[in-house]
Amino acid sequence: MDNTHEIAQRVAPDARVVYVDNDPLVLAHARALLAGSPEGATDYVDADVRDPRHILDVDVDVDVTRTAVDAWNASGTPDPIKARTSAEIEALFAGLELLEPGVVSCPRWRPEPSPWGEPEETMTFCGVARKLSA
Repeated sequence: MDNTHEIAQRVAPDARVVYVDNDPLVLAHARALLAGSPEGATDYVDADVRDPRHILDVDVDVDVTRTAVDAWNASGTPDPIKARTSAEIEALFAGLELLEPGVVSCPRWRPEPSPWGEPEETMTFCGVARKLSA
């Protein structure tokens, strides 16, 4: 049977696939067997999938995000992506009443209590506002 990265990279040779496991035997097999396509990448993270904070700390990277946005926009897609800072997103709410906690990393907008503590920052921001009465 094909592995996930083999299937993904058959369809999109430049696909990047990351496996997550905390079993030493699985990681030993991963080191031996997981080779990505020349254009793509395949990697593994030694982590517990029930600890997403640690996993995201390893994979979330501003430069990687910029590279992904650039690659998407260079692909000829009719819908380009524009990465914006939190300040640029906040400017989109001009003339509206921005609700607490304002423009923040999405996991930090009214997060549910979690056994892992405060959610980590991500590269995606959000906010909610209401129209001011006239």
